[in-house]
Amino acid sequence: AKAGVPQEVVFQTKPQIALALLDEARDSQIPHRAVVADCGYGGDDTFLSGLEERGEPYVVAVPCDFRVLVCENECPKAQREVIRGLPKGKWKTIRWREGHKGWLRKKFVAVRAYRTLGGRRLTLGWLIGERPSRSQEGDWKFYFSNFPEDAALQDLVEIAHRRWLIERFHQDSKNLLGWDDYQGRLWKGFHRHAILVMLSYSFLVWQEWHHWHCTPRGRGRPRSTFSPSAGQEASVIGFCSSPSRRRSMGNGYSRANSQEGEAISAPLAEVTK
Repeated sequence: AKAGVPQEVVFQTKPQIALALLDEARDSQIPHRAVVADCGYGGDDTFLSGLEERGEPYVVAVPCDFRVLVCENECPKAQREVIRGLPKGKWKTIRWREGHKGWLRKKFVAVRAYRTLGGRRLTLGWLIGERPSRSQEGDWKFYFSNFPEDAALQDLVEIAHRRWLIERFHQDSKNLLGWDDYQGRLWKGFHRHAILVMLSYSFLVWQEWHHWHCTPRGRGRPRSTFSPSAGQEASVIGFCSSPSRRRSMGNGYSRANSQEGEAISAPLAEVTK
C-alpha cells in the first residue's frame, strides 16, 4: 500500500504479462507480422497456446527440452536430436541482415513437426535449426514456428532474428540511460522513470537513424556512426564497458562494441518502445 500499487494489479508470470501486452496491442490495432520471443517464452506451453488461440503467427526460440513429433508412428524427440539427424545436404547458408562488418549469416535447416506436451501432439509447424558455418564460432540454436507449410525459410530466419532489436533496447537503456538505476519505492515513480528512459532511447535511435541515412559517405573505410571524425562528441547508441562510465557518453563508445556491431536499418517502429 505504501508503494502505491493499484489494487487491481495482481501477480502475473512473464508469459502472462506478454499475452496481456499483446492483447493491448491488438486492441489498439497496431500492425505486426509475427510474435518473436526467446526460449523462456518458447518453452512455455501456456504462452504458445495463448498465441495460437489468438491466431498469432510466431517464431520463437525453444529450450533444449522442447520435444517434437515428426512422424506419427514415432515417439516425440528432443529438438536437438531431430535437427542433428537431418542430412547435411539440407542445411543452407542464409543471410538475414547487413551488419557493420558485413552480412550476418549462419547455416539453417527446417523440418515440419508437431510440438508436443506430455506426449500429446499439438500444433503443426516448423522446427528450425541454426548453427555456425566452418569459419564461424557460436552455439547451435533452435526455433519453432506455426507459420504455414509454404513459408520460406529465408523469411522465418529474418523474423526470428528481429528479436535482437528488442534485446538491444534493454541492454542499451541500462548501459546508457540508467534504466536499472532507479532506487525509489513508489509505483508512479518507477513508471515515470521508465517512460523517461523509453522517450530518451527513442530520441537517440532517431538521431542515429537520421545520421546513418543522411550523412554523405566518402571514399575509404566506412567510419563508425557518431565517430569523432564525423564531428560528433559521442557515440549515442552502443555499449558501455563498465557501469561507472554509463553517463560519460564520450569517445570511448563505439559501434564496434555493440552486440552484433551492426547499423540500425529497421523501421523505427521495430527499435523504439
